[in-house]
Amino acid sequence: MNMQVSSNEIANIQRHEGTELNPYWDLQGYSIGTGHFGGSCQQGDFSVLINNLAQYGITPDTTSGGNWITLQDAAILLYSDLQNAVSAVNNGLTRAVSQNAFDALVDFAYGAGVGAVKHPIADINLGDYQSAANYIASWVHDSQGNVIPDLQTLRNQTAAIILADANYKPNEAGFGWIAGGILLFLAAPKIIDYVKKKKYVRQIGRTRRRV
Repeated sequence: MNMQVSSNEIANIQRHEGTELNPYWDLQGYSIGTGHFGGSCQQGDFSVLINNLAQYGITPDTTSGGNWITLQDAAILLYSDLQNAVSAVNNGLTRAVSQNAFDALVDFAYGAGVGAVKHPIADINLGDYQSAANYIASWVHDSQGNVIPDLQTLRNQTAAIILADANYKPNEAGFGWIAGGILLFLAAPKIIDYVKKKKYVRQIGRTRRRV
């Protein structure tokens, strides 16, 4: 497959991930932007995050007391982070899917990790959309095994999109991915709206916490 995430999905990820322009503690290290993890470190040690941001050409403002990064910086980080999820879905799929289903799988891969998306992709390739949906819907717990209601709602929505794709025909494909590609390429100079933060748990072996 050779698809890109749509602009609608980018906005959706921003909504449920939230965008933080200052670092927050993420159990194993500091994150910033739209869920960008800067690397494992000790609490109070920002050097790992600062060095991580430098790899993207970002020098955070750590002295003025204002925001460390800008919205454009956050968009650059999101673009880079999304590529692993996009590649995992493209490389795994052998059956044609709609833009909505592709976006839903990217969302799941981004939130749960690229390893987690292999199972539903394998099911979809076999035409077993119910199994794929059931698997996605089961990823609703934090690292302590507690069900997170907001995450449960999100996973159910994703599962419903996958189920709806069971009757998809390839000739129904559109070009929604083009807008997404353009948006990512521009990396958000004033075109990505800042969405107020909402609590959300990313399940890649750690629970998102804010300080």
